[in-house]
Amino acid sequence: MTTAYACLTLEFYLEFATVVAGSYDIQNPDEQIQILGITKVEPHEDFDLNTLENDICVITLNDSLTLDDQLYDL
Repeated sequence: MTTAYACLTLEFYLEFATVVAGSYDIQNPDEQIQILGITKVEPHEDFDLNTLENDICVITLNDSLTLDDQLYDL
């Protein structure tokens, strides 16, 4: 999984972070969602916080996502 690294740089704590997958509205109890923890965040080696150049990172989840018709890889 990937995301922008700048979103994770300020006061980001892995032990409290989760990924919610498969939902457009997490307040809707009828939606099938998966909630997983994050075990590791690896920023691009050339990330520059001043310019936001190479603003991407790889997120390692604590378990695998289950792919279905609502959640699929690209």
